[in-house]
Amino acid sequence: LNNGDDGEDDGEDSDYDDLLDDPALDELRDLRLEQMKQAHMKKVEDIARGHGQVRTIAQDEFLPECTGTSEYVAVHFFHKEFQRCEIMDHHLKEIAVKHTE
Repeated sequence: LNNGDDGEDDGEDSDYDDLLDDPALDELRDLRLEQMKQAHMKKVEDIARGHGQVRTIAQDEFLPECTGTSEYVAVHFFHKEFQRCEIMDHHLKEIAVKHTE
């Protein structure tokens, strides 16, 4: 139990205050905050471009959709009557939500 008689906490508080006022740590924090903001903005832009979702597109829209603004595109050709295509579609939807890049 600390009664405040030994004076050791004053030194620890002073060290802690020095860390809070350290300009190098402020710079690192600001840099990291900027990186996080940019990563968030990129994710928002990617989602706006259709990343993170599975869409059905018509044959005449295929080339414009797949060669548009995105660097990477996953394509799954399916047939409504094939059970395996439905299974694949289900798994692609789960993956798409997790990977918006």
